[in-house]
Amino acid sequence: MSPATIRYVSRYIPRFGNGQTVLEVGSRDITGSARKGCTDAGYGYYGVDIQAGHNVDHVMPSPYEWT
Repeated sequence: MSPATIRYVSRYIPRFGNGQTVLEVGSRDITGSARKGCTDAGYGYYGVDIQAGHNVDHVMPSPYEWT
């Protein structure tokens, strides 16, 4: 995730309201992640991807199967 995208996410997440959890689809950290911005602001974070890696909480069996 580019620095510009991380800044955008950090500004946008307060609109969700308190106590919410952010779901990031395609969360494997290659160039950055929204996780820190979410957790620093007091929001939950759950990352899913089709490949295991840093910031992935759940690996989907395929991009077409949401289990």
